Amino acid sequence: MSNLRNGEEFSLRELFSHDNKIVIPDLQRDYCWGDNAYIKQEKTQKELVSGFVGDYLLTSFKEQSSSTNDLMLGLVYGYEEPLNCFNICDGQQRITTLFLLLGMVNRFANGEFNDFIISSAEMQDDYEPHLLYSIRESTLYFLSDLSLNFFINNSLSDVSLIKESNWYFDEYERDATVQSMLAALGIIEKILISEKDVDYKSFGYFLLNNLKMIYYDMENRARGEETYIVINTTGEPLSSTE
Repeated sequence: MSNLRNGEEFSLRELFSHDNKIVIPDLQRDYCWGDNAYIKQEKTQKELVSGFVGDYLLTSFKEQSSSTNDLMLGLVYGYEEPLNCFNICDGQQRITTLFLLLGMVNRFANGEFNDFIISSAEMQDDYEPHLLYSIRESTLYFLSDLSLNFFINNSLSDVSLIKESNWYFDEYERDATVQSMLAALGIIEKILISEKDVDYKSFGYFLLNNLKMIYYDMENRARGEETYIVINTTGEPLSSTE
């Protein structure tokens, strides 16, 4: 039975566990939170990763009065197709950033969270990570290479060396999502290095156990595409019926 149920809360532990695959389908746009964008409220150009990771998640972690305090991160729209493959229609940027953050925390925590990056079963098979980017092949392959060779095997000392590694191919340089992911990883790395008083293992468990989202089941791809269009092209919030 699916561990993501319509209208119910879920944690990252439930999302990135067992044989779950979180799929960013080809209807989605590129990952972009690592890129600079114009923020209307602040009337300035900036990326969104530093505010989300540093100002929000790390601050909430350090200020929590109890390990049972949860942090709600909103709704995620998706559909399960096939079994245990959850295709994300809305929530892509948040989930991708959280996966990248968990991967970086795993490096700092000496592999404590390996199973939430690539399952133990996949480590004996194709090394597919829990998060699959299906918007293009180069993104799919990069995230798989990144998960195994950087997040888990930890063969490079820092993010800046990724482009010099033997698993980084020329096609990755032309992939907008890959470049935004690299920018996001550089930002996350700087934040984690600067937070020397943070216990990385405790922070990792906070991410897995205390971050909560609500899953809304779109049932199939057709309804998922319709929802994606409403959210991302009209700029209007969904009505209760929608």
